[in-house]
Amino acid sequence: MSSKQNLQKDAEEIQHLLSLATRERVKNVLKLEQQKIEAEMNRLSNTEAGKDEGTSVPKVPKQKEFHAKKITNYGWDQSEKSVKMYVSLKGVHTVPAEQVRVKYTQK
Repeated sequence: MSSKQNLQKDAEEIQHLLSLATRERVKNVLKLEQQKIEAEMNRLSNTEAGKDEGTSVPKVPKQKEFHAKKITNYGWDQSEKSVKMYVSLKGVHTVPAEQVRVKYTQK
């Protein structure tokens, strides 16, 4: 079985698992893996397309895209050693955790 076929089967199985998942954290992990598989499938398709045409696929520099959101509604829990902040942002679960950044500033 080719890499492309394996990736397609993986994508189908993850989609099935997503339909069964009930826990938010599990759904987030599955969605992150789904994004990785889709990116790999796209990369593989682009590579194959370049080989089929006899040319290489030009690499387009990835633009850094970010969205800033001022947080006005939040909660917190504090102890003597730490403070935990609780924030709800619509759609943040679709962004890979390593791409989420926080900037703390003074009022």
